[in-house]
Amino acid sequence: MRLASPQIDTFTSAPNAEALSRCEIALKLKEQANYKGALEIMRPLWRGVGERPDTERLVSSVAAEVLLCTGILTGWIGSLKRIKEAQEIARNLIPESISYFESQRDTKKVAEARTEIAYCYWREGKLNEARIMLLDALERLTTPGITRARALLKLAIVEQSAARYHDALKILTDNS
Repeated sequence: MRLASPQIDTFTSAPNAEALSRCEIALKLKEQANYKGALEIMRPLWRGVGERPDTERLVSSVAAEVLLCTGILTGWIGSLKRIKEAQEIARNLIPESISYFESQRDTKKVAEARTEIAYCYWREGKLNEARIMLLDALERLTTPGITRARALLKLAIVEQSAARYHDALKILTDNS
């Protein structure tokens, strides 16, 4: 099957390069709030929320990226569609990627994954667990960047959800 997207040529891409490309595009579509597009682009690797992605043909580094991507999408789509157990399913996929990233000492990817687990906790109303995961992620993210900015924003959202408005404002103003 040939996709309509010019960004992926399934006839010439190796499975690993194709999988990475699919993850990158799916997460961009997520940022654009296009969950149908994100699901469709991941379809050859993943059938959707509640399903485990097919990572058998992939090298471990790419499998870790696919697990993280599908975990992120599971939490997000599960929240949008109010799918019971979606956050727990996401929290089960993402740690598999963390194990790989830790073995490679990739602290940025570990922190990114922990931030996503924290957001799953937040969606379930488990604010203390979310806060702990975000603070752990921020300890690992010592340099400025988009990953740190996202973690800080999510921590401010958690604090606002806990009616700790002063703490949320302090996080934002201290890191503006």
